[in-house]
Amino acid sequence: MSGASPSNQPTIVKKTPALVVPSDLTFNFGGSKLAALVASGEMPARDAAKLVADLLEREAAALRSGRRSLFLSSPYECRLGDTPLVDSLEFQRASILAALTKEEARISAANGNGKAPIGLENTVIIGGPRSMILARQVAVSLGLGIEASGFHQFPDSEFKFKVQKSVRNQHVYIVMSTGAPAADNILGLCLLASALFRAKAASITAVIPLFGFGRQDRRDKGQREPISAEVCAKLLEKAGVGSTITVDLHAQQEEGFFKRLDQLYASSVVVPWVKQYIDPKSSVMLAPDAGSIKRAESYGSLLGIKETPVWIHKERVGDSNVKMSKLAGSVSGKTVIIADDLVSTGGTIVEASSLAKKKGALRVIVIATHPVFAADAYERLRAAPIEKIIVADTVPVQFPTCSKFEVVPTAPLLAEAIRRDHTGESVSGLLSHTFNLKDLLAPWLTFNPLIALQGNATGS
Repeated sequence: MSGASPSNQPTIVKKTPALVVPSDLTFNFGGSKLAALVASGEMPARDAAKLVADLLEREAAALRSGRRSLFLSSPYECRLGDTPLVDSLEFQRASILAALTKEEARISAANGNGKAPIGLENTVIIGGPRSMILARQVAVSLGLGIEASGFHQFPDSEFKFKVQKSVRNQHVYIVMSTGAPAADNILGLCLLASALFRAKAASITAVIPLFGFGRQDRRDKGQREPISAEVCAKLLEKAGVGSTITVDLHAQQEEGFFKRLDQLYASSVVVPWVKQYIDPKSSVMLAPDAGSIKRAESYGSLLGIKETPVWIHKERVGDSNVKMSKLAGSVSGKTVIIADDLVSTGGTIVEASSLAKKKGALRVIVIATHPVFAADAYERLRAAPIEKIIVADTVPVQFPTCSKFEVVPTAPLLAEAIRRDHTGESVSGLLSHTFNLKDLLAPWLTFNPLIALQGNATGS
């Protein structure tokens, strides 16, 4: 980038290569439009570009030192002309993958000759075809490399797996969610486990962040229906899976469907994230139905909220609509936090948040472990009176992180569970453990627009 820049391409000679801010690049910080100031002549373009660079440096420094982010709680948008930049899912995914590849190269160089960290010898991490980013993040968190599953799909939609590396006498952990398409993923996990079993793996553990078919955990009023969650658990066992690690089962009785199971709680990573945005003294938990009261109580305790949770009487009208009429307790003048294990169509969350606002809630924050977001759920949630929707990445994220939707990484939690399982330590100790926010903000774990832009600008 040598030579003079065009007048509409102000360049900051601050780093090498220099950060170039095109004239049609718009930054919104807390609602103030920087480009408008430049267009009106109130701020020279070069000064605006310098301000952006300074903000990026301050943000990165804050996160590196473990302080609260300067902008995570502020509306943030960046556009190039009319095209969203950091609000683009493709941009965000590419940013995480670039940082992840860089971290993998560092680990490979540090380990040398394929050696594993002490205590993780003979450990293999394999990612399912639709969970590869999460599997790579888990492997990096452990200081290990990732192994390919050898997935191949035929023209008639059948598929097979061919494990690329010898796993004889190795302890293999398959990281793979079995959400949508649930049937394909359950079958795929079974086939991959069978391939590993026949390849003489010493043990096979299925790490299933979201257990598909989990909502079919009982028969409805004795109807002629399968208990699909149990069927899936038995299929995995028959295919060669010796034990399972999962996150936030839909119902606790599902633990009985598995021979050996460790259930983790997303609250370990979600709670430190949520604490950035609330004052426990002016907050109250809201259970969207009677069955969610225990979860509301648990989150309330972890967040330091003393007030008893309020709850809503709910009636389901069809598969995607609910009717909410009564709210037991007061939410007037408070920050309301709604916690659920899974959001599919979003009907329950939208109705609950609307009712809370009608009853005088100042703010509504939603916590959900599994962001399935079927059909038009994303648009419904965007339009709902919700300030923030904080979800975990237990399924591949199909929406961009923005000022309303934030995604918390589960890789540190899953990695620690794998490490403890392999070394014989207690996994149950993780149930009451919460991670430090700083440990969740690595650029290869989660997307932060300002750090991503800084990385692109500095060539890192």
